[in-house]
Order: sequence, then structure tokens, then C-alpha cells
Amino acid sequence: MIDVTYRPLPATLDPRTAAGCDVVSDRHFRYGDPEAAFAAAPHRIAITTEYPRNGCTPIECFVVMAEHLPGDGAYEVIANFQGPFALHPVMALALGVPANKLRLKTPPDSGGSFGVKQAIFPYIVLMAVAARKAGRPVKWVEDRLEHLLAASSATNRVMTLEAAVAGNGEILALAWDQIEDCGAYLRAPEPATLYRMHGNMTGAYRVKNLAIRNRVVLTNKTPSGLNRGFGGPQVYFALERLMHRIAVTLGFDPLDVIRRNLVPSGAFPYRCPAGAILDSGDYPAAVDAAIEEDGLAQLGARREEARAEGRLYGIGYAAIVEPSI
Repeated sequence: MIDVTYRPLPATLDPRTAAGCDVVSDRHFRYGDPEAAFAAAPHRIAITTEYPRNGCTPIECFVVMAEHLPGDGAYEVIANFQGPFALHPVMALALGVPANKLRLKTPPDSGGSFGVKQAIFPYIVLMAVAARKAGRPVKWVEDRLEHLLAASSATNRVMTLEAAVAGNGEILALAWDQIEDCGAYLRAPEPATLYRMHGNMTGAYRVKNLAIRNRVVLTNKTPSGLNRGFGGPQVYFALERLMHRIAVTLGFDPLDVIRRNLVPSGAFPYRCPAGAILDSGDYPAAVDAAIEEDGLAQLGARREEARAEGRLYGIGYAAIVEPSI
């Protein structure tokens, strides 16, 4: 008695489009007095970057072996899975059993992961359910095509980053507006990619005032997960491009802008405005060592020779510091 007509809806692939309809988290953060710094600064310089999805593929794909033990009302699972302690309770909840009734074993040597296997993949839960329904152990071995299609990739992100800049190139404040594309749905530990760098959104630079807006959006893509240094490349791609934009806009050498804004050598341990502690270091000395040992002068000569021949040749700089494990 019910007549149903199905029609496909257009896929949402651009996170900016999703920001108008599929936002699952919208949070604002403020450290210091960024509004006053922007109001007083002689220059406001901004950049918008689009960081693409990317992934790394372990040599060894997923393998799950699951068995249901009806006498104990328990499941025993062997899987080459990274991060079993943090994510085990969530999988037990999905199976509707106490945590001590999901015995998850991971071999001591389990190929590579680089974060790809650090997620609540549905495979472990699904194999456990299949074993219960079949009444016998079930094994699933992921092939390479399945992995390339459905394994987690790093999030793609659209970032607008604006700086309040003094006449000498010193950054007085930063304002981040980040739109994080986590795919079709959130699964633990996401949105960790967005927040891993949160305490250090000023990077290696001495910036006292900071504003951040973080939006997590959903699109018609595979759900995202952790990938190799998760969250760091997204931040530093935007931040270091902004440093270059400041130099070009104000007519400075990019390396001079970096030097002018680095945390000074005598300031360690240094607390970033969002809370991270840079415990030790000498960033200006590190720059000097890189210039000396890597032959920046020689690179400059090679660049001029290449450009004289009509070839494109550039020299880029990036000053990066990330949270340790």
C-alpha cells in the first residue's frame, strides 16, 4: 500500500559546500586579544589553502579472525590492528557485550600502519557478528583493491589563515578558519586529525594572539582516519605559505620573515598561546645550521643558472615543530 520512488541526490564533495548543510561541529577558540591586535596592525595578510586528501598504504592489508564463544557470551578476535586499548571499548559497545567479553589479540609484529590501522574499522565487529551467526570461526583477508577503495585516508581541509602584521614583518596575531572534511560519517578517533595540532597552531613562531574556528563537515567520501603525522601537514602547509605571502607582500626575503618571528633561543621552555609547551631548542641556530650545512648560497647560484636557461627553479623554506607522542 506504499508506493516509494527513489532518486539519487547529488553528491557533496566540496567541504565548503558541506559547510552550508552538513556541519557536525563548529567550535571557536580565542587566546590573548586577537581582535585588538588585528585592529592595531598596519597590515592584514591572508591566504586560503586547499589541502587534498592523501593516504599511505601499508604493505600488509587487514586480516581479521573472529570466533564467538556462546558458552561465555564472548568474542575472541585476532587482528593486525593498531591502537587496541583505546578503541577496544567502543567495539565492545557495538557488539553489545562488556569489554571483558571482547578478547582482542594483536600480533607483536604486524606490518606497517602509519596510522591507517588506527581506527574503528567495522571489519572487526562485522566478523564477530558473522562468526556468531555462522556458529563457527570466520576469517577475512582484505585485498589490495579493497584497501585502496575503503581504507581511511587523511582528511582534506580548506583553511583561511589571516595574520596581523607589523611593518617590519612581525606577526602580531593569527586567525584560523578551518573546514575539515571527515567523509560520510565520524568514527573514532576522528576528528583527532583536526585537533592534534591545536595546542601549537602558531608553529615555531612567537605569536601571542590567536583565534581559531574549527568546523567538521560530512561529505560523500569514505570516512577519514589518521595518516602519518595526522593533522601536521595540513597546518604547516597553510602556515608556511602564509609566511611566504607576508614576505612577498611586504617586499622582504622569506627567510628574514621566518627569522624575525621564530621563538627566540632564550625563551625555552616556551608556552604557545593555545597551551603547547616547546620544551627546548634554539630555532635561530637551527636555521643558521641549515643554511651553512645545506649550502643555501650554492642553491641560489643553481637557481639563477636554471632561470637563465628558462627553467623553473625555486627555493622554499619551512620551520616545523610538532607534538611528540
